[in-house]
Amino acid sequence: GGLTLSGSDADLNVFDITAAQLGGINELTISVPQTSTVVINVSGSSVSMTNFGFQVPGGECKAGGEQCQSIIWNLHEADDVFISGIGLQGALLAPQADCVGKRFSHRCFVDIEVQN
Repeated sequence: GGLTLSGSDADLNVFDITAAQLGGINELTISVPQTSTVVINVSGSSVSMTNFGFQVPGGECKAGGEQCQSIIWNLHEADDVFISGIGLQGALLAPQADCVGKRFSHRCFVDIEVQN
């Protein structure tokens, strides 16, 4: 199934979800105004993000798309992060975590793009 995050603020929309909610989805839809920055706070010590697509305002999230660059993933509780089979867009903040994915390892702090 999919997960939809909906907000109406033109500047900032903040969402709180759990690692378990991300674990079983095949698509993430972010429904906010195109001008909005999105902060996604993900709780949980082990976060796995695998095999799902993104839908954002204006259509599919393409690498480097302006709307995709306004997404901040805040994995504030994560000790372990695994990313595979997705083109993760935005900034990933996981200062406590060991991260595993195709294009990064060790600690995750900065703007990344992980491709399958």
